[in-house]
Amino acid sequence: MNWETWRPTELPSNLYFQPMVRTPAQASGDAWNQMVANIGAQPNTSKKPIVHFYNEPERQSGLSAKQAADTWKSKMLPLRKSKGVELVGPAVASDSAGAAWLKAFMGYLGADEKPDYVGCHFYTNQNSAVNTEIEAAKNHLASVIFAYGLPIVVSEIASTSRNSNDVVKFTKTMAEWMDQQDYVKMYGFFGVSRQPTDSFVSPAAQLLDSSGSWTSLGKYLGGW
Repeated sequence: MNWETWRPTELPSNLYFQPMVRTPAQASGDAWNQMVANIGAQPNTSKKPIVHFYNEPERQSGLSAKQAADTWKSKMLPLRKSKGVELVGPAVASDSAGAAWLKAFMGYLGADEKPDYVGCHFYTNQNSAVNTEIEAAKNHLASVIFAYGLPIVVSEIASTSRNSNDVVKFTKTMAEWMDQQDYVKMYGFFGVSRQPTDSFVSPAAQLLDSSGSWTSLGKYLGGW
């Protein structure tokens, strides 16, 4: 997946792509129409297409939970019905503001309007001990499933520590733990890019090097 409705041109045609309606602007117009068209052009697979909805809306676009729920009902639910897609709900930040926003959003939905999966993010506190952050990550993800009774998609997770050993420990421990949890549908560590996207996530957490080759951590997660 990426954070857009469009399929990256460099993605091989035999690989499955999960689009995201990241902002309200992408819920209409060319971005929306292109995404809907691409849903029908995915590689042959027994898996249902998956579409993600809104990336940290409480931070990035200032959307109220009510506004998001209205768009969910008018655009995403009809898409699920007409195209047979599975929907990932808004992925909020793993803080109190994110939790409050998500609770409000879910409160506007009826039983048959819930997402198929709850979107989740988690980033560590840069200055906390690695074991503390591992437990914090586990507790956060478990709290989401407990709150909503739905499986989760962890679309962003990473260590922000500048200690490379701590980054490796966090990444490997959490990957192994999530693999064992039935309620974790899938997860994606940040980030798969040649250069760090910003200064927030640890450079040691990069899954690609500057040449585009997998780092040792990327190879571990890929099972290579």
